[in-house]
Amino acid sequence: MQIEQQVDWTGSGSGVLLDIRGHSEAASACSLARIAASAVSDIAGSAVESTVTLVRPEGTPCTAASTDSAGELSRWDQRTGRGPTARALTG
Repeated sequence: MQIEQQVDWTGSGSGVLLDIRGHSEAASACSLARIAASAVSDIAGSAVESTVTLVRPEGTPCTAASTDSAGELSRWDQRTGRGPTARALTG
């Protein structure tokens, strides 16, 4: 299953809400991509591969935010939703 989602630059969309003010664009993009990818896998309850696209206010995509290149996003987080990011989200 391939899931694609688009998250706007305020951090809202597809059930994701995150205040990114005061953070660099790269750090914000990585954080949003990790949270969105983990949330999708957690909701699906099974291993899914997700593609996260972040869009700046002027409408241009932030290409560094794909789940394949989002900083420390691991395949474990991306495919199972059971890595460190998912634990932080679910407690």
